[in-house]
Amino acid sequence: MKKLSIIAIIALAVNAQAIDNTPFFTKHKLEESKNIDNSDKNSNVYIGISRTTFSTSDIKVLSAQPAKEIVGEGGSEIDLRIGLASSRKSDKSEVARIYLYAWSNPDRNSEVGFGGGGEYIASPFESIKGLQFLIGGQVGYGWQGVKGDTTRISTSANKLSYVTGTINMNPTDITYTEDSYAIRVDLTLGSTYQVTNNLSLDLAYVYQYSNYQVEYRTVERSSILNTITFGHDSHGLKVGLNYKF
Repeated sequence: MKKLSIIAIIALAVNAQAIDNTPFFTKHKLEESKNIDNSDKNSNVYIGISRTTFSTSDIKVLSAQPAKEIVGEGGSEIDLRIGLASSRKSDKSEVARIYLYAWSNPDRNSEVGFGGGGEYIASPFESIKGLQFLIGGQVGYGWQGVKGDTTRISTSANKLSYVTGTINMNPTDITYTEDSYAIRVDLTLGSTYQVTNNLSLDLAYVYQYSNYQVEYRTVERSSILNTITFGHDSHGLKVGLNYKF
């Protein structure tokens, strides 16, 4: 009887040890797998350059004065970026980007500016190696160094026009009394192609909305200061090149 009792106790102890060890090893394996998943992501500093060609805008101030005569044509814009690109270690494909950027648009009254943005990158095109989907957005602050410049517009849009809702349709020469400023938002939708582990190409549609503030005096009535604020949207096609370090 004593033998049987000792054997039974030993058997119970072995079973208990086995039960205790099972969750320990299972948990250890899960944690190890989780660590492997997290370590698959990698972040690198990257630089980028892109050119966006915008269509000519038909936006009109008070439905009469073409905005392009006041702030310039759509034109071609160059922007430079520096930021962080998150990639998978396994295949070097990008996952996301965050960046600071600066732009210059000579065709829009030599407009320059700076801002920040981000992009999400997905891989729905598994059959085409290196091709990925891109969606992003950015916010910027820009200005046009036009103070003291004179130009001709199609109407005499001024403060009184905003009060009465009517514009004199006679062409008018204006002189900018201050530089023009704009807060803008860009939305991007397109694709990126991984040329090498470090180099990628972007092709995307860009929708841009800018809120301009312009201050000027008409040449004929120089005593009247006119400050006009209006929205201006544009559509463009962007081609970009990015390099990860």
